[in-house]
Amino acid sequence: MSDNSILTSNLKEQEQRVFNNHETQILYELRGILNAVESINRTISDAIKLTSSGGELYDAQRRANIGLNHFKKLMETKK
Repeated sequence: MSDNSILTSNLKEQEQRVFNNHETQILYELRGILNAVESINRTISDAIKLTSSGGELYDAQRRANIGLNHFKKLMETKK
């Protein structure tokens, strides 16, 4: 195998690793977005089920804030 073909092969392997790392990072970010959306969905569901007790609303708000704070942190890391 010539030196050029070895270099080309190494470059292709490096490019594939960079692509895989980027793809993995995107998947983690999408998971964070999904968690935030699920938290909002639970909040809406809890608000619909709300009775005279304020406990469910408090729990829904707490879960929503946790999800949204996680989402904000993900977005801040991309600045």
